[in-house]
Amino acid sequence: MRDGEGDLQFAPRLTPPMSGLSFGILVEGRTLRVDVEPDATTYRLSAGDPLDLRHFGVLHTVEAGVPLELPTPALPDPSAPPSQPRGRAPRDLTGE
Repeated sequence: MRDGEGDLQFAPRLTPPMSGLSFGILVEGRTLRVDVEPDATTYRLSAGDPLDLRHFGVLHTVEAGVPLELPTPALPDPSAPPSQPRGRAPRDLTGE
């Protein structure tokens, strides 16, 4: 979570073996409940005026009493691992 640029920003991901994470935060006198699951995150505002937040960079508005469930985007494919500069690669001590 980040608090900046005028709104809250979330990009929640779970690492194995975690199956879920829940927490609540107080934002300008309003309680925001965040429930993170492997494939989606649900935001719930208990009461008060609507709250703007960003979920993986996309702006959304949470309204009191109306759960907002948003999908967790897939991770991008990792690029090829970096190669060592010439002459700097570790020596192969296995003899293979």
